[in-house]
Amino acid sequence: MTADGELYIDEECRDVFEKELDEWYGKDNWRLNGNNFSDCWDMRLFPEKVEVEVLSETEEDKNGERKIIGKVEITNEFFVVGDDYGRDVGIQPKAIKKIN
Repeated sequence: MTADGELYIDEECRDVFEKELDEWYGKDNWRLNGNNFSDCWDMRLFPEKVEVEVLSETEEDKNGERKIIGKVEITNEFFVVGDDYGRDVGIQPKAIKKIN
């Protein structure tokens, strides 16, 4: 089973910031590394700002792992979600900044 924090980075942030990441690292050449957030099961505890590694989809390092080609800072925004059963806190990606 994959943690919510890892899925958030791997999928939601990827989809929201695809245009910027394509410009910075090349179309279809990058992947966000959500592995550092695999222990976050409650998104209410997710940090407002996180640094995320950008991995190459085509290159490997000397250990056979995906090569790190950059790092980005993602700013998140929290909001209240309400339904018939109560209220909860949601999170969405707000901004991205290239660190290197």
